[in-house]
Formats: sequence, C-alpha cells, structure tokens
Amino acid sequence: MLLELLRNGDRTAEQRLLEVLYSDLKKLAARFLLNEGQPQSLSPTALVNETYLRIFGSSTPDFKDRRHFLALSCQVMRHFLVDRARNRRSKKRGAGKVQTLTDLLVAVEDNPDQILAVDQALSRLSTFAPRAAKVVEMRFFGGLEDAEIAGLLDASIRTIRRDWAMSKAWLYNELDSSLTSPTNT
Repeated sequence: MLLELLRNGDRTAEQRLLEVLYSDLKKLAARFLLNEGQPQSLSPTALVNETYLRIFGSSTPDFKDRRHFLALSCQVMRHFLVDRARNRRSKKRGAGKVQTLTDLLVAVEDNPDQILAVDQALSRLSTFAPRAAKVVEMRFFGGLEDAEIAGLLDASIRTIRRDWAMSKAWLYNELDSSLTSPTNT
C-alpha cells in the first residue's frame, strides 16, 4: 500500500516507507561496513542516509515490493562504497597478489584497487548472468545469507548456492588474470 501511495506521488508515504524499513536498512548497512573491515569513519546510519539520498534524491523510484526496495538498496550501498574506494585509491596506491577468491574477499577491504576490480568483474558478470551477479553483490557487499538472498530474489536456496558457486569460479578466473596483469601489480 505504501509503495502504491509513493508511486502516486504521496511524499508522506516516502517517510513512512523509510520508517517501516529503517531497521532492515540499518542492518544491511552494518553488514556492508563490517565486510569493509577497516575502522569506519562512516556509520551504518550515515550509509543509510546516503542510500536514501541516492534513491529518493532526484526522482520518485518505482518499487515493485519490499524485496525490490531492499535489492536496490544493496546495489546503491555497493556503488557508494565502490565510489568511496575509488576516492581512497586516488589517495593511496599499492596492490598485493591475491591467491584465491576467498583471499580477495578478506583482503579487499584493505585495497581499494581490489574493490574496483571486483566491481568491474561484477559488472561483466551481470551482462550474461544478472541473477548470479546479484547473488554476489548481496553476499559479498551486503553480507546476506543464502536464505535471505533467496527471499529477496524470489529463488530457491539451491539456485542461490548454484549461482554463488558458478560466480565464485568465474570471478576468481577474472580477478586472478586482472590482478596479476602487469598494469595492476
């Protein structure tokens, strides 16, 4: 009902929607920041605020349902943190060789270049496997569990696990070659 009111231009519905979903957004933001791993100058509340401004800032978005809103929020948070990594990279250079995708997922917080490499690889993955790219985005950047992702993407847990396994192999292959190329070392 709130989404319908929002689509019809009711600005009070926007505020009520945020109130209803605020705790979910804050948990999601906390997971994103926890996965970043460094001492944070950005709080979950600040990340939620940035997400809100990016989603509602210029126009009224058209959400299908709660899942769609949360999936979009994951994507916006990812893009915000990638932009932040680009800014950090411009201030600090340096890269180490990553041995496995797991190493990358652990080390990425300390290296903005790796965050950007993951983002670029994820963009390529989304061209031929959009759901699998969403699984990676929600799991890696959002820290969501398989059951949560399955609910958000309206897929079975088995499908999510299959997408994750395929994505890990594909991303490792992509990232191993991009991070070991002479221009990235």
